Amino acid sequence: MRTIFSDIVCKSSLVILHSLSFPADICNKSPKDIVDLFRAANIKQGIGLKKATEIIYLSQNSIGLSYGNNVAKFEIVSLIDTYRFLMDRLEKINIEIQRVTEMIPYYNKLNAIDGLGTVTISNIISQIGDISNFNSPKQLIKLAGLSLKENSSGKHKGVTTISKRGRSKLRAALYVAVITLVVNNDEFKLLHKYYKTRPVNPLTGKQSLIALCGKLLKLIFGIVKHNEEYNPNKFLEGIKPKLIELKIAA
Repeated sequence: MRTIFSDIVCKSSLVILHSLSFPADICNKSPKDIVDLFRAANIKQGIGLKKATEIIYLSQNSIGLSYGNNVAKFEIVSLIDTYRFLMDRLEKINIEIQRVTEMIPYYNKLNAIDGLGTVTISNIISQIGDISNFNSPKQLIKLAGLSLKENSSGKHKGVTTISKRGRSKLRAALYVAVITLVVNNDEFKLLHKYYKTRPVNPLTGKQSLIALCGKLLKLIFGIVKHNEEYNPNKFLEGIKPKLIELKIAA
């Protein structure tokens, strides 16, 4: 199936695996039979006689087992049914998450940040709670366990790391959010590059992502606490001269 469909769990692939689980089942069908199967499953695009003929050809040249198929087919069908049920349930959960998250007064302001989606926002806010209860972004950083600590003993000065004395789920949600932001958000992308290439105290890729987690918390705090819109220029304020110095486009 992987040579026919780029995604093994796409709707078309599941239809074939569910109805015609083994090569021998497909070999007995005509291209029109295959197309009709997809049409009955309400799949009207991407599958025609040419694709159906290719599926039959590959099945005829398959080296798959031809015995013990009854039990195997039962297991395959059961697994696909379970997968479909769970995906349907996940879709309903995501719809409910969307509905509830959109009720947050500052949702639209946070959603305006490129790369920050509904699920990400809900994950972060559900771990923080009411941001109005916090007086400074430092409190949020401490809550996430992102405060810096020095691992020292006696005269030995160790490496500075984050404390991790906070909510691990919040820290994980921030980390996932930042990974998406450095790909889809121009400002976070620039900061990530700056942190890794600055002449003084350059960070590794992972260290930069951790630093950006704190930066994201500060951004969220500022937007919510001061009821502001996301402003890319203000977000990079103070760092732009350094970006220009390093010839990083801003």
